[in-house]
Amino acid sequence: MEFLDQFKIHNACTKPTRVPRFIRWIKPPPSSLLLSCDGANGQAGCNRRVGGVIRDSTSNFIWGFADQGPTGLDVLATECAAIHMGLLKATELEISDFLVASDSQEVLALLKGDGELWSNLGNIVDDIRRLLVQLCVSDVLFQPRLGNRVAHSLAQFGLLEQHPSFWTGLAPD
Repeated sequence: MEFLDQFKIHNACTKPTRVPRFIRWIKPPPSSLLLSCDGANGQAGCNRRVGGVIRDSTSNFIWGFADQGPTGLDVLATECAAIHMGLLKATELEISDFLVASDSQEVLALLKGDGELWSNLGNIVDDIRRLLVQLCVSDVLFQPRLGNRVAHSLAQFGLLEQHPSFWTGLAPD
């Protein structure tokens, strides 16, 4: 017990101070748009929702969505489904030439890679790649979780509402 007490005292004295991290949303270049997407998992992982938002370079909310995610697929597929849904919505609204951001480095590796996946996830990835070209998406970027809060909040909102939602002009409260 004495060793544990000494360790606690030593650890308390030598604990480094926390340096605040300033992680912000990635701004697209002037006169450009950024589609940020995220997935959310309900309790026990059986309820999946996706959300996304398009904002301009001054952070103005253009539109956002929350919808049901894929059932029976994993977290990675949910993140892919969020981007897929955002790109389909952009197609429907005839928006092109923008950037896409995700807080999943694994998804970015899948989308930027040139390999084929022989699975349900591979079908989603192939469709996303096709949509990225069709919509003239200039890049797919990594956005740290703290900078992706709006998309994450919309996906979380989807967990509460249980029905598809779409907003233009003003973000939901």
